Amino acid sequence: MLERGREPGAKSLFGGKVYAQPLRDVWPDLDRKAPIHRWVRVERFSLTKGDRVATVEYRLGRPVAFTTYLPELVKWMAAKAEEAGALVVDEVVVDEILVKDGSVAGVGAAGTR
Repeated sequence: MLERGREPGAKSLFGGKVYAQPLRDVWPDLDRKAPIHRWVRVERFSLTKGDRVATVEYRLGRPVAFTTYLPELVKWMAAKAEEAGALVVDEVVVDEILVKDGSVAGVGAAGTR
């Protein structure tokens, strides 16, 4: 795994809602171990037109989304990848993705920062 920053997540600037199920499929211990700040239990969607607003709200059964800071989540996921045998290399600026016969064969990186 290549990371442009000094550590996984260092270049991430997001905090918000993450849908859990795709991550649960990879890490079944997500609910107990990931850096989850708060589970989203109510979803609201609003449509506006001029000064008119229509809002739909529904309450969720099993939590399907959570809030977090992306740098924390990326760091946790990188640690899980290392536990599974991945190599994490930081401070690599990828200049190009090398494709051979329709599959990724590597990357081109002129240097590090």
